[in-house]
Amino acid sequence: MAIRQAIRKSGRELLCHRDLGGVQVTSALRMPQAVQGMPLEKRRPWLQWITQSGPYWNDDREHGDGDWLEVEDGEIVTDFACGEAAFCRASGLDREIVSVNPSRWLRSPITVRWRKTSEDLKIEVVNHWTIETVEASLRNLPAAFNSWKSLEGCARRTCSLLSFSENAFSYLKGHPYVHGAAERLLIRLHVLNKMKSCFDIEGNRTSEGHRLYSDHFTGEKAWFSDSSDGEKAEFQSELTFPHPAEASKFLFCTWHGKVKTPQLRIHFSWPIAVNIPLYVVYVGPKITKR
Repeated sequence: MAIRQAIRKSGRELLCHRDLGGVQVTSALRMPQAVQGMPLEKRRPWLQWITQSGPYWNDDREHGDGDWLEVEDGEIVTDFACGEAAFCRASGLDREIVSVNPSRWLRSPITVRWRKTSEDLKIEVVNHWTIETVEASLRNLPAAFNSWKSLEGCARRTCSLLSFSENAFSYLKGHPYVHGAAERLLIRLHVLNKMKSCFDIEGNRTSEGHRLYSDHFTGEKAWFSDSSDGEKAEFQSELTFPHPAEASKFLFCTWHGKVKTPQLRIHFSWPIAVNIPLYVVYVGPKITKR
């Protein structure tokens, strides 16, 4: 709880699994029975966190049940915090984990192998079990987002290859700020920014560009996709935006980046090519809601 408090003071959160309140703690005791020996002033905030307030990482998990994630000894960690952290790190979303002491997880980093169809990927996850290492790590992190406005400022500073419309982020106004969603929006914008740089002198997509396209623009869990034909017809007006650079012209931006919880979208111009700007015209709630 002291580690959680230190993390919260930095503007971040320590997330737990939604099922933590009922896990098997010892061979004979589950969580509700195991905590009965704790003083009331410690037991009450502990239970309130893990059973009521959260936040819970599995409410907005990035990896799926079909993703094969394992640690060094072959133990499967799909649906475990270190598996989720590793998957996030592989996707560009920085994550570290906290383990209970005593436990068999007192090592850092923890190496997680993501067994993919094409090739295995090894990811190292920093693990903490003392407040001292947590505080040291927090000191080295950039300032946390605390508003959609600070997200916009960071995006405009760090995504220099993207051409944002003046009001691209205005659609978030009035929408409740969600820190995890802000992080995921920035990661997707960074991918778009990287894609804009992945061309050779002849204008062909580089090997890194092909990898990004394969990882994030194709497949059922792709971060980016085109709208369906039905959505294009039904929401033609809503998906048409003033051209950021040419007065009286418009862009039909059906390609979009996706964040699941809450449902947020990034609409941008297509195709992504070396000789034309990549316009980001909309960052806000999902447009094509039926």
